[in-house]
Amino acid sequence: MTNIVAATALKILMIGNSFSISNVHNMPQICDSMGLKLELGSLYIGGCTLKRHWKNVEDAKDGFAPYGYRLYIDGKRVESAPDKTNIPEALKARKWDIVTIQQGSHESWRPESYSPYGDNLVKTIRELCPTAEIVVQETWSYTPWDVRLKKWGIDQNEMYDKLHDAYAAFAAKHGLRVIPMGKAVQLWRKTLPVKYTADSIGGDVVGSLKFIPVKGKPGEFTTDGDPFHLNNASYISVSDVDVYTTTSQYGGDYGPGGGTALCFSNGSWGGAFSDYQNLRFHILVNGTWGYMPCLFYSAVNDYCRI
Repeated sequence: MTNIVAATALKILMIGNSFSISNVHNMPQICDSMGLKLELGSLYIGGCTLKRHWKNVEDAKDGFAPYGYRLYIDGKRVESAPDKTNIPEALKARKWDIVTIQQGSHESWRPESYSPYGDNLVKTIRELCPTAEIVVQETWSYTPWDVRLKKWGIDQNEMYDKLHDAYAAFAAKHGLRVIPMGKAVQLWRKTLPVKYTADSIGGDVVGSLKFIPVKGKPGEFTTDGDPFHLNNASYISVSDVDVYTTTSQYGGDYGPGGGTALCFSNGSWGGAFSDYQNLRFHILVNGTWGYMPCLFYSAVNDYCRI
C-alpha cells in the first residue's frame, strides 16, 4: 500500500455509544498504516439514543455533563482532556473536520425514532461546527438469538433491513454520508461457519480460543483464578473442558488463587458471541471449611450461550 502523507491531522468527534467506541480500538492503527494523522474524540454514553442525546443538549445549558469523554492523538490518550463533558462543549473544544452521529441500536430499526431529535442534533452541530462534515455511522443488527428480537416480532435480517433503510432515509433528509458498518457486519456474518472452532487467538475480525481437555488428579488443580486473555475476540468457542478447583477460605467470589475458577477477559472490547459447551467443574471440598468458589466468569461478550 502506498502511504498517504497528511500535513495536518484529521479531527473526528464521535457522538455515540458502545457502537462508536468500537472504532477507538482499530481506527488509529488503520490511519497510522496509511500515513495519516488522527485526532479522535469520543463522547460516550452506553445505549444512548438520539432522543437522549438531544435531551442532554437541552440540559447542557445548566452545566450538565453526562458524557464520558476521551481524546486520542495518533492512538495515544490525551490525559489532560476532561473525563466528563457535554455535546456543546465538546463541539466547541476543537475545530473538528468530521462529527459522527448514530441512533441507539435498540431504536435504530424504528424510522420514527430519528425525528425530531436527530434533526435538532444535526442543526446544533451545524451551528457550533459550521465547517465540520456530519457523517452518520450505521449501527448493526443484533445476533439471531437476542431475546429482544422475539419481543419485537422481527428476526435478525428484518432488523438489519429496517435499520439500514431508516439510516439511509435520515441521512438523505439532511444530505449526509453514511458509514455502512451495519452492512459490512451483515455481509461478514454470511461468511461465518455454523460452528466457531478457529484455533487462533486475536486477529483483526475474529478471535477464538480452543482448549485441549486437561485431566487432573484429586489435589492437583488446573486453575488459580488467572483469566485467559483474548484480543478483540468477536466469536469464541470453548468446549469439552475439565476445570479442577476447590472450596476457598476467601469467600464465595473467590477460587483457590483468589479469583474465579474459569475466567475470560477481553480488555475493553465487547460485542462478542461466546459459545460454551461441555464445561465440567470438579470441586474438591476442603476437609475443614470453605466457601464455594465462583466457577465461571466471562467478560468478553455481549451475548453468551452456555
